[in-house]
Order: sequence, then C-alpha cells, then structure tokens
Amino acid sequence: SEPPVYLIQNFLAKEQCKLIIEAADSGTLEEVEYEQQVSINSERLRLLAPIILVASLFPAVSSLENGSSLSDAAILGLEALAGASTFAGLLALLMRSLVEHLIGGKVFKGVKWAGDSAAGEAAAAVNEALSKLESVTGRSRRAFEPTLVTRYLRGDRQRRHFDARVRGDGAYGEFSSGMGQRLIQCVVYLNDMPEGGGGETMFHHPSLRGLKVTPSEGDCLVFFPAFADGEPDMRMEHSGEPIRSGVKYILNTWVCENEWQAEGRGA
Repeated sequence: SEPPVYLIQNFLAKEQCKLIIEAADSGTLEEVEYEQQVSINSERLRLLAPIILVASLFPAVSSLENGSSLSDAAILGLEALAGASTFAGLLALLMRSLVEHLIGGKVFKGVKWAGDSAAGEAAAAVNEALSKLESVTGRSRRAFEPTLVTRYLRGDRQRRHFDARVRGDGAYGEFSSGMGQRLIQCVVYLNDMPEGGGGETMFHHPSLRGLKVTPSEGDCLVFFPAFADGEPDMRMEHSGEPIRSGVKYILNTWVCENEWQAEGRGA
C-alpha cells in the first residue's frame, strides 16, 4: 500500500514486553543521552553565500576609491568576509533557537535506554525482537541501529519530525559515511495505553489522512523514512503524541543502507 505504513499485531509476546519494561524500570539498562535537535538545512543557507560575498566587497571597493593600496583593500575585504561568515553561522544558531522556542522546546521529551545493555531474560527478549525484525525486513541485524527502549511519562512526547537525514543536515555526512540512510523504522509497543491516555504515533502528511496508531502491547509499527535510493520520504513525518495518562514504553530501531563493519556488532 502507499504510503507504506504497516502494523504487525502480536509481534512480540506479552511476557517478553514485560521483561524489557522491568529491566528499564529497575535501572539495569544503560541510559542514553538523546537530544534530537531541530535540523537546519545548511545547503539552503548556502544560498546566502553570494549575498555575503558581495557584501564583503563593498568595504574593499570603497577603500580603493579613497586611495588605499590594493593590498590594504584586499585585507579589508577579507576581514569583512570573515565577519560576514561569522554572521551566517550565528544566523543558523539563531534560527535553530527560534524554531525550538516556537515549538516549545526540544523535539523529544522522555527517557531512553540502550536495548543492547539488557542482561538475562530481558536480553533474550530483545534478541527475540531482533530475530523477528530480521525476518520481517529481510535484513541482517548488522544493518540495524542499536535498539532503544523509551519511556514516556505524563506530558512527555516526540514532536513532529522525520527520521531520515536530508542532504544539507549537519549529520548527513556522518550518516552517509557510516551505516547510511535510515530506510526502515520499527517500533515495538511494549504496553497498552489507557483509553484517552494519548501516546499515539501520528502521521501528518495529507496522504495518510491523520493516521494515528494507538500503542498496544506487543504490536510492531513498520514504516519507511526513506526510499531505497536514500532520498527521504517526506510523507513519513510523524510524532509521538503527548501522554495524558499512564506510561508508554517502546522498543525501536532503524534499518540502514549499510551493515555495521566493526567486530562483534549485531551479535
């Protein structure tokens, strides 16, 4: 179907979901610092480059007209260019801060733990989820990003965002040189939410007609942040709606273009 968003019911056994939640709540999982900031497309900011260059020429031209030597005018022009470049960098920071202020803060609010830090029965439960995801996606877990266990309390949320990286995003180079683009996202809901409790995964593109997926214990949501060629699918903008009551737990990962090459990863 198009756009491709799928829900696999009863993907993970309820007992396994509970084991992962217990590991998170008991403090045995390693907490992950996670700060998903607003992304600024630097390629679009480069459109300012001609303006910055022309603006930096004015002091040099004016200096020449007033009788300065060519070398003095060149130095003045370079100083103006450096100042203009600094301004462009500050402008990017200002834009990010302004957008974050307008949306009321960071994109994500909650707590995340490393799924691969689980031990004992919880580790077996995470491993079972990974084995099933390998079967569903047809990819080795060596192409999976490390799993994350996330807990959302009342008021926590994940604001509207895209999980694929766009060209020009500051992190795009790091992604493309490593595991590559995120092609598939897999979200396993580890518990039910009470009626009216919020926490739905909502898709915002008109083609998905306001689709909301209500968390149900053991279900797995699968969708595709980018096309096979790595180009982001802009229809996949989504959010984790605010928690109004109860607590929401998920286990998630992304399937990437490339497999992890380091020894021992994905075992």
